[in-house]
Amino acid sequence: MPCTGSAGKSARLPVMAALDGGRMDTFRRLAKEFWLPFVLAGVWTVFNTLPQIDDWSFRKTLNTFAPSFFLCSWAIAQYFRVRKQAHVEQSLDSIEGRLTVVVEQIETSTKASTLAHIIDRLQATDVRHARTRILRETVNRTAQECVAPGRTKVAPGRTKPCN
Repeated sequence: MPCTGSAGKSARLPVMAALDGGRMDTFRRLAKEFWLPFVLAGVWTVFNTLPQIDDWSFRKTLNTFAPSFFLCSWAIAQYFRVRKQAHVEQSLDSIEGRLTVVVEQIETSTKASTLAHIIDRLQATDVRHARTRILRETVNRTAQECVAPGRTKVAPGRTKPCN
């Protein structure tokens, strides 16, 4: 039964408090990666020391267990490394594919907005030129109409009717 403090919350054991957060994840990861090398090295050590049980010593057992554990740990770590690398490559391929789609969408959007902007500017320029042309034609027509015998021409650009 967990201990309860004054606030009614269950108090954690000191060992669990020390293994809280990232430490517990690290401990689980180490246990996951080293249980099999430990078992294999133990079996190999028993297999090698059992026939020589009369001449058993801690030093011989450790000299058999340590290299066996190292070799098994190294081999299993290579397996985990290759598996993780394959996962990373698959994730990078997925990211690359999504990034390609986003870049294509941005390029399409940019081309469309740039093209629309250029067309708007051309149309606005055409409208200004058309307005200017119409205004000039109107002024010239008005100026030609206002010329009467004995009168002078209206200055170009003036829109004031003749009297």
